[in-house]
Amino acid sequence: MHELGVVTHVAKTLDEIAAENNIKEIASVTLQVGEVAGILNDYFLDCWDYFKVKHEPIKNAVMNLK
Repeated sequence: MHELGVVTHVAKTLDEIAAENNIKEIASVTLQVGEVAGILNDYFLDCWDYFKVKHEPIKNAVMNLK
C-alpha cells in the first residue's frame, strides 16, 4: 500500500508550502494521478482522511483526484 507514502509526502510538501507562504489553511487539494501510478483511489482517500488531521494547514482540506 504505497498510497500512505504518497499521502505522507503530499502532506509534508503542503506543510512546507503553507509555512513559506504564511498560509493558515488549505481548503482543497487536487492531484492528477496517472493510471500507471497504481494508486487505488479509495485507499488513497482513506489514507488522506486519516493522515490530514495530523497537519494543521490541511486538517479540513478536501482531496480531489483526477
